[in-house]
Amino acid sequence: MPVSLPRLRLDRQWAVTVLARAMESLGAECAVQGKSALFDQLRPWLLGESGYGDQSAAAAAMGISLSAMKAAVHRMRGRFRQGVKAEVAGTLKDESAVADEMRSLFAALGG
Repeated sequence: MPVSLPRLRLDRQWAVTVLARAMESLGAECAVQGKSALFDQLRPWLLGESGYGDQSAAAAAMGISLSAMKAAVHRMRGRFRQGVKAEVAGTLKDESAVADEMRSLFAALGG
């Protein structure tokens, strides 16, 4: 049975809200650690807004090597992914359903 357009919009809004809440949590975590500036610089790579080639310029602007930039992006993506998973898990009574809900989240985002 096809999913209705209002249902797709609701699913997408839910997914966007989950990502926004996870991003807020990560931003707050970074602020507590004194890493707000780093978070602000890396945010585009967490959201898929910046292309791979842009990392060199951003690394230079931050005064770090490209490899340090890539490592920081990798670590922060991991924390973001954990935050998304925690947000999803917080909406469920049964933790065994997290994997299915994560698939639904990515499907709602078109990925």
